[in-house]
Amino acid sequence: MKRSECAVGAWLSLVERLVRDQEVGGSNPLAPTSSLGYPSPPHGLYAAHSFDDLLRPDLDVQSRSRARRYSRRMIRRISFAFWGLALLMASPSSGADPDDLAARTAAIASIKARQTGITPDCPKTRRKEHLEEALFNLRSEMVVDGRLNESHFVYEVVDIGCYTIEDSSLVIHTIDHPVTFGYVVVDRISGGTYRLWTDVDAHSEFNRLIRDLGVSATESSDAIQVADLYREVVLGPFEGNMVSDSFQVRQLAEMSFHKAYGDSDWVRKFEQWWRRVQSARITNFDRESRRVPEGWIVTGMAFEGFRFTVPRTKISGRASLVRWSLRISPNGQVAVLPSRVLFQQPVGKSRSQRKAVGPNS
Repeated sequence: MKRSECAVGAWLSLVERLVRDQEVGGSNPLAPTSSLGYPSPPHGLYAAHSFDDLLRPDLDVQSRSRARRYSRRMIRRISFAFWGLALLMASPSSGADPDDLAARTAAIASIKARQTGITPDCPKTRRKEHLEEALFNLRSEMVVDGRLNESHFVYEVVDIGCYTIEDSSLVIHTIDHPVTFGYVVVDRISGGTYRLWTDVDAHSEFNRLIRDLGVSATESSDAIQVADLYREVVLGPFEGNMVSDSFQVRQLAEMSFHKAYGDSDWVRKFEQWWRRVQSARITNFDRESRRVPEGWIVTGMAFEGFRFTVPRTKISGRASLVRWSLRISPNGQVAVLPSRVLFQQPVGKSRSQRKAVGPNS
């Protein structure tokens, strides 16, 4: 159908149209025309536009031909829509990236294969895209063959319970406390894995990852990025929490005390700890870097919370504020230097045994 023949408006039947044309004429027709300015069909010519129109005996040859063209066009559109929907539903990439699924499987297999720790019964993965972005920003070559050089996935492997089918029945496996088994980096090209936080070899695995990424840390900003990533993925959420002011210290401490003492008593214990932190008068939270012959020394403040066993059965460690130090070589390799404790409170001790260590001690 040409545009000049396009039917616009609410067209009436042939008899009704004749009555309207002959008796209700005027400058304002009942069937409005399009704002695009397409002309209306000629008077007395039926604008056929449905499949039923083909069966009407009172159609002239031109209207019947127009109805056939309309019918063929609608059949083609319906066919295209049907096959397009079928292809979309059959596509394997619909809703999930096949590389991502394979990498998740590799991450779980890596956790199960390690020599220490407990094997998860219902392992699941949580993708850590902010860590993937941090790895990408460390690359010396961000673009390869005209494409972004994003070749690594980062996952947190957890066990939070699951559903299984046993004897054709749905069985729910629950656990008392969600368990985190650690971070795993997966190379989406080779399928190789790097086990980081919670693994006994996390430090060496991180340096191997940095070497494989081809990291260059010749500038202070590069060294700081490497140090930040190391503390997050090697030391983890209990020891790697960097802080830049007292407000962050309070937030992290509240969460740590709440997890450690999940009863109403955690507030009292936290408030006692917080008052002693304030009395220590710790004010310097700056992160600093300085050049040394071996590369860079990066220092900063961190809150170290309570540690939990896997599976979570008891707590250990101390709620502490420390100034950490890392040496970053020009090729991004990390060496851990001794940390200096600024505030430390033993767990389970009496008030007379708790101590606050000043920043100059």
